[in-house]
Amino acid sequence: MATTTMTSPAKLDTSSGRGSARFQTARAEVASGSGFYQLVPDPTTPDTRSPSPRPSPRAIRRLSNMTESTDAEDIDFFLKVVSEFRAYVSEKIEELQDQHQTNENRLEEIQRILKESEETWTTTEIGISKEINSLVSLLQKQQGIYVEQIKKQRSRETDVLRTKMDVCRRNMKIISGVLGFAKRIASEKDESLRQHTLKELKQRFTSASERDVPNITDHHDGGRGLSQSTLNDIRTLLEESISGATKSFALPATSKANNSPPTITAQSSPDDVTKNSIIVRWVDGGLSDGVMYELEWKYATELLPKSIRDIQDTQYVLNDLNSNCEITVRVRRCLSEACSEFSALAFFRTKPQPAKFHLDSDTAHAKLQLSPDLFSVHYPGESKNPVQKSPSRFTFALNVLGNISFFTGRHYWEILVNTDGWAVGVAYRNVPRNSWLGSNTSSWILHYNPSKREYKARHGGEFVDIKVRRPSRTEDIRRVGIFVDYEQGIVSFVDCRHMDVLHTYRTNGFEQPIAAAVNPFYHGGVLTMITGLDIPDINFGI
Repeated sequence: MATTTMTSPAKLDTSSGRGSARFQTARAEVASGSGFYQLVPDPTTPDTRSPSPRPSPRAIRRLSNMTESTDAEDIDFFLKVVSEFRAYVSEKIEELQDQHQTNENRLEEIQRILKESEETWTTTEIGISKEINSLVSLLQKQQGIYVEQIKKQRSRETDVLRTKMDVCRRNMKIISGVLGFAKRIASEKDESLRQHTLKELKQRFTSASERDVPNITDHHDGGRGLSQSTLNDIRTLLEESISGATKSFALPATSKANNSPPTITAQSSPDDVTKNSIIVRWVDGGLSDGVMYELEWKYATELLPKSIRDIQDTQYVLNDLNSNCEITVRVRRCLSEACSEFSALAFFRTKPQPAKFHLDSDTAHAKLQLSPDLFSVHYPGESKNPVQKSPSRFTFALNVLGNISFFTGRHYWEILVNTDGWAVGVAYRNVPRNSWLGSNTSSWILHYNPSKREYKARHGGEFVDIKVRRPSRTEDIRRVGIFVDYEQGIVSFVDCRHMDVLHTYRTNGFEQPIAAAVNPFYHGGVLTMITGLDIPDINFGI
């Protein structure tokens, strides 16, 4: 056992950096009443307060400069590692909070501009209507044209501003999700779980930090009404019309709006991005007849972009992309030989290939029998050979979890079931090992009772009766689909015969990693997992 040399607090070397820092830290913690350490009172100073508590062992160890204790060095090293990790997470949280505040301020500014734009365009519409009414019947034929042009121009500008507002809201939502995730990881006591999620945390930090804040410096001041010269042109047009001359007239477009680049919009639905395609959409305040667009895109790892020209619509589908890759896109307007500047870069990431996973034998109840490929499970009876003990193994019900935990994303897999009774669904990785699936708040399952031929969705000890379409009176479900949206906190169960959504649980957000969970019961029927599937194109009620 290592010996420890004790040093009186009065003899601490306060001249050295290390001793002084420790002493000052200990004094600050004692003064605040919230530290880990307590100082031994100075015997030469009269104590006018109530008796102090006895010094804690950690206070004595902090103040004694245990230079000969290897245990103390190990603890100091561990505390340093933990402190650096917390400092890193705190720094990233502060950065994201600043970015969240920037987006919030930008959103307020855009909302103000939108309100002013609406007011100015309303004033413009009223003004031109009065002018048209004063010019009697000849101008009435043109009135509809002028008003329509105003509405179109206002609509274009409003769409641009609303799109930027949507970008701000989406950024705020994503950053808020990352903040919540980071705070949960920072407070996680399981060191192995924190290490496992560090890579995911860094990726989410990077993704959130790289999101563009909408630019409003290129926004013009909306409609400013019709100038006097424009009204004079209208009167001249009327005079020429009376004399038989024909002359077309259009509202003057703001040159700054025509020169401003299009704005790539945020992803409008989860289906816009798949594992091998992306739908790129944009709005254009300078839209006019004959306009075409040029789109440039590249993988984040490439140097030179690929160009696609002569696009006539305000959207384009990029196909045949690699899965789980970051892609940058920008677009510009081209009219005749003149082109606007390129839009700000938009970042997209294609979805990864569906996760291929199997059952985790370390979590399986000792009486369960797993197939060699670990995709099937059943109860073979009491004759099963004994298995190695594991602290993660279920001890009460015949449960087993999947070997992969989900921290983010949307996932779908299916399970071949039987008519003997079963329970399938999802559960937190740390679901209680001595309880039934669905009887706690850590699991969500679909349960089949063969004696009553009833289906129930179960969670937290409560259940919901499920009605199933049966083409014949003896037909039961043979294949169950399970859909998970981690960010939305959604679990759905699907009857794969008709692709009917049987039931959907909507939570306030998952608090921990989740995994697939099944229970084949004691009837001997086999359950088989089918993973690596794409999410089907059905309405999950999201």
